[in-house]
Amino acid sequence: SAPESSKEQAALIVTIQTVGEIAQLRPHLFEGHAGEVYAFALRLLPPVKEKAKKKVEAEKKMSKAAQASLCQVHTRALKMLVKSCLAESTDSEVVASTSKRAKELVQLLDGLLRKEARDIDVQLVLAAAASLVRLASKHDALLTPPVFFQLAGVLRHPNPTVRVGVLRKLKKAFNRSRLGLKYAALLAMYAVDPVKEYQHTAMTTLTQVVKVFRARA
Repeated sequence: SAPESSKEQAALIVTIQTVGEIAQLRPHLFEGHAGEVYAFALRLLPPVKEKAKKKVEAEKKMSKAAQASLCQVHTRALKMLVKSCLAESTDSEVVASTSKRAKELVQLLDGLLRKEARDIDVQLVLAAAASLVRLASKHDALLTPPVFFQLAGVLRHPNPTVRVGVLRKLKKAFNRSRLGLKYAALLAMYAVDPVKEYQHTAMTTLTQVVKVFRARA
């Protein structure tokens, strides 16, 4: 379970970040230990099922600073969860783990989107969605349709922070030519976004994406 003191959380955040960097930059050091690291990361994340009443009440009593620190632990764990899948490696363990990581992220997002939105959950939704975009930009051929549909569901999130956060991730991935054309359909969904600025950014990006793919055809 995640540590409760702010010092423990701060130390854990550094540890998670370090392990994630090792997983991505030195995948051979990660081989043989992936299962343990994945299990460690998943234990840090909130359960998909509704939390027990006592735990919910305890979180309500946490200070904003403590909640923010816990949120950092959660988001760092999500990043670590997918970083080994982003490694510049064709190692069979890296390839085989991708679909499993995506399934876990989809399940987590599904649970979060069914809950009443709180600040910590909003940040976690954004982190999980961003992680799915990262996986899609690297191993789209290994991902199943639920990944695409879950990203589409996130774009209907009532909190604008989530919607613009995912938009920025999509734009960045397209600018680097790392996403397939089907993900351009997600940009089109912003045509009905209540924030005009998001509509404009998405449509401009979509126009550029279409031009690039036409030039490649």
